[in-house]
Amino acid sequence: LGDRMSRWLLVGVGVILYYFCAFGPLGEDIFPRLAGALLAGGCASAAWVMISRAAGVDKASYQLDVAAQANRASGTFGSSAVLGMFLGVIIALALAIVAWGGPRSLRRLSFVTILVAAPALALTLTRGPLIAAGAVALLLLLLRARTRWLTVAGVAIGLIVLIAEWGVISSTHLYKSRFSNTSDVQIRVVIDRISTKLAEQKPVLGWGYGSFDTVKQNVNFDPEPFTRSDVLQYTSHNTFLTVLAETGGVGLLVLILPWVLLARRSLSGAGRRGPYQWAF
Repeated sequence: LGDRMSRWLLVGVGVILYYFCAFGPLGEDIFPRLAGALLAGGCASAAWVMISRAAGVDKASYQLDVAAQANRASGTFGSSAVLGMFLGVIIALALAIVAWGGPRSLRRLSFVTILVAAPALALTLTRGPLIAAGAVALLLLLLRARTRWLTVAGVAIGLIVLIAEWGVISSTHLYKSRFSNTSDVQIRVVIDRISTKLAEQKPVLGWGYGSFDTVKQNVNFDPEPFTRSDVLQYTSHNTFLTVLAETGGVGLLVLILPWVLLARRSLSGAGRRGPYQWAF
């Protein structure tokens, strides 16, 4: 019963909200209310991570990365990657409100969220969310005329500091073991090839939800430059290929279709001036 309840809370509720936001009858006032709830949740999660760090790292809020010998923030999410993705989205939302004329009632909360969520995101040590959040933040600020030159100046100053201190940064154990280590990336490339082979064998409906780590054992693949056992210790890190392997083309279509609709709505609304331009 406990396992079924966990799956319902993690998957079932998320799926319902996902499709409701994509296809449901949402009124115009939903955007500020939803943004306020997300900002408050993100600010609370980030504050919890920072407070836990200041009070002393605990297993409930941080995960030990054995290879890097560093504690990665996971907060109440139980995963550094999930927390990193959530905080990255929250930072992007807060920047959109501040830079693109969001509701005045949310601007103060947005500033606080950025100040708290940015260092919390750095504490997750997750490369993907860090890169994605940085890229989206630059895009949001560069596209806005009034923040464009300030952003360029900030990036220039940051690059100067990075170049000046690169020798110190590149010599640290954390950088060498976490950010410059490409072996885990190469293994993920091999895992992607396994996902592709699984999808080719059952392209329509796939192998079944949650079956990837079981069915990957039966695939013949070239593990070079690693051993087969080393590769099979890793799970898939590519959500789209995992969905394609487990649920086939039908499952992938169900996943992507709402994204296409949301992207279409966003692009059509981005060019229109109005009180909710920031939301698109």
